[in-house]
Amino acid sequence: MVDAYDGWGGHEFGLNVVSSLTSLCFGAPAALLFFNSLGSAEVEARQRDRARVRAQAEAERFRDVLLRAFVSDDLGELGRSAALMRGQLARIRMLRNGAPERATAIQEFFVEWDKLGVQAASGSGPVDSFGRIANDRGQRDVMRVWRDLVKSQWKTLDTEVRPLLKSHDLPFLMPSHASGAEHAADRLMAAGRNPWNQAQANDGAGVAAMQYFMEDLSRLCRAADYLSRAYP
Repeated sequence: MVDAYDGWGGHEFGLNVVSSLTSLCFGAPAALLFFNSLGSAEVEARQRDRARVRAQAEAERFRDVLLRAFVSDDLGELGRSAALMRGQLARIRMLRNGAPERATAIQEFFVEWDKLGVQAASGSGPVDSFGRIANDRGQRDVMRVWRDLVKSQWKTLDTEVRPLLKSHDLPFLMPSHASGAEHAADRLMAAGRNPWNQAQANDGAGVAAMQYFMEDLSRLCRAADYLSRAYP
């Protein structure tokens, strides 16, 4: 109405003051919102970068821990070997005790076992029986330490890294891989699943325990390989 009747005539200074106040009332909050949104985006980007760096470091540590007990320095190779031997053991369990085919299958398994190069095997020459593995005190001690390191590192990934990545909408593991790794870490070298337990010294119990061990190892390798590729 004031504009319609030229009410501002002769009041240019007042017009400027009102105009400035109007700009301040409406423009300043809008500018503050704009800069706040920019600041929030920068903070979120930095936090996401830190989450990626943490995931990368813990994934690399998980990989190194898994490889520590074996001669291989290739996680994919270790996982494939574990899967292959798990299949061999499943076949052995289906064959009749005393059958020539079973004896041959066991020999073939130990060829692959020797390639795996598990550390601290006592004695000399290739391993040729599950009883020898179960009674190898030096190797048992090494694998006990290895198991504890693997379980500890998985716990770090599961309870610290997973929620951190989720809070920033970053990937962790496929649900099937996460579930498989969780169960594998929880049961790793548990009773009946530990080929270095002297209770598994006979071929029957030894084959079963070794099959479970290879199953758990292959699942953990699969999870570690996925994380290594997601956060190289």
